[in-house]
Amino acid sequence: MKYKEEKNKALFVNFLLLTWFSMGMLGFSVGEIVLVQAAWMQIDGIFNLIFLLLILLFFLKERYGKYPLTLLLIIWLISQFRFHWFYTIFGASAERIANYYDWYSNTFFVISSETRIIPDLWHMVLHILVLCALISMIRYCIKIKVSPSF
Repeated sequence: MKYKEEKNKALFVNFLLLTWFSMGMLGFSVGEIVLVQAAWMQIDGIFNLIFLLLILLFFLKERYGKYPLTLLLIIWLISQFRFHWFYTIFGASAERIANYYDWYSNTFFVISSETRIIPDLWHMVLHILVLCALISMIRYCIKIKVSPSF
């Protein structure tokens, strides 16, 4: 029974992430505050579809879906770090900072900076959810490997 509980936890976090990420396909606003601009015509739309298919594979055929989904989450977290948080931690050129804030100019920023790139609110939540989904998948994969009867 623990097996089902752990799988359900991983599925819940991944579906939560899918829901949040899918808001970016059509865009999402709360009143005048834009959380995310529509991105379904960009690479995000293809990525959303791949993510959905891997979640379904994990749900239907856990044996074949757990590792590809975990790998996708690792790649996703690394790429999000590279394009967002790397410049928060290590700084960026004035041109890169200007381009970043111009690209996301319509979205809501909790904190803005002229010397650092700080992701907007939607990306902050997205990154936390990607990290949580990755942790839940790694935890699931380890438990299933260590205890096959789990």
